[in-house]
Amino acid sequence: MSLRKNVLILGSTGPSGRRTVEEALERGYQVTVYDRKTEKLPEALRENENLTIHRGVLPDAPKTLNPLIPDFGAIISILGPNTMAGSGDELSNFYEWLLKMLRTIPAAKRPYLLVMGTQSITAPEDTFQLFTSVHVFLIGLIAPGARYEIDGIKRLFPPKGANDDLDWCMYRLNVLHNGPSRDGAMAGYVGCLGFKADMDRGQLAKWLLDEVEQKKWVRKMPALWGEK
Repeated sequence: MSLRKNVLILGSTGPSGRRTVEEALERGYQVTVYDRKTEKLPEALRENENLTIHRGVLPDAPKTLNPLIPDFGAIISILGPNTMAGSGDELSNFYEWLLKMLRTIPAAKRPYLLVMGTQSITAPEDTFQLFTSVHVFLIGLIAPGARYEIDGIKRLFPPKGANDDLDWCMYRLNVLHNGPSRDGAMAGYVGCLGFKADMDRGQLAKWLLDEVEQKKWVRKMPALWGEK
């Protein structure tokens, strides 16, 4: 099995994560998942011989994942902040460790890191879009802890400079719907021609694995949406 076909998926037990695990297995990947509630994975997935399951929480991830990271061709994170009050930094602390860990691996063997962000994280190529602007305002109003976490993640992945030595992509989402894996995922920037605010989870899963294989958005921050 080539390095490219060995992938770590974080956030595997949510609806989007499960669909991404299914997509990767359907494409013949060796899949490893790390999650605190792995029992939420369907039994059919848990019994798949190409799936390796590690159970744990993010603060303990370095101990478990540190020896495994060099074996992966890609790391797909579908983790998002869910702190409704106070300050959240669990996810940004994990990414800070992960970025440091990746730099200990020879450049030619470093996994491609795909990190989920929201469209409240702006890219230089974005233009004004009312729905997204309102969404950003509401996050800060009703979920200040999530806003704090999002800001921490944004600082770790500046568009230029700090991580130019790594292969990473921050894909930015807004509204997700249940839907099968199919074509129709679009990538661009907020406010560009054709931009929409939503997509199906099946479209997301397909886009993520396509990006692992094609690497069209390395060191970029595409906003994703779906064509119906």
